[in-house]
Amino acid sequence: MKITLKILYSILFLLAAFWLVAGFYMFFKEVKTELFWSAHVIGVLTVGNAFVFLLLAWGVWKRVSWVYYPGLVYLAVNVVLSLTDEIGIYDLISLVVSLVAFIFFYKIKAVILTDKKTIK
Repeated sequence: MKITLKILYSILFLLAAFWLVAGFYMFFKEVKTELFWSAHVIGVLTVGNAFVFLLLAWGVWKRVSWVYYPGLVYLAVNVVLSLTDEIGIYDLISLVVSLVAFIFFYKIKAVILTDKKTIK
């Protein structure tokens, strides 16, 4: 189960890096004047998504019990939202990696919720 945890927080860090790059790209790319604020708002939300993934990765790494259910829900919502977007190569990558993270997150339930080292 230790390898599953390592794989999971590595995937979560990968997702965080992906969304951080995407967020900064949205924030700093040149856009038409009428789309200026919407692009910046999307960039800020995307960077926020990256920070949530960093929080989840930290929680898995430290085996924080309260992170399990919100993390599972957050990953499920991320998968569903990836399906509702226009499916391009980056959306497909995000979808597959988020789905793999969801499956690994589901598999660690026993470790995260019953581990003696769990921070409450």
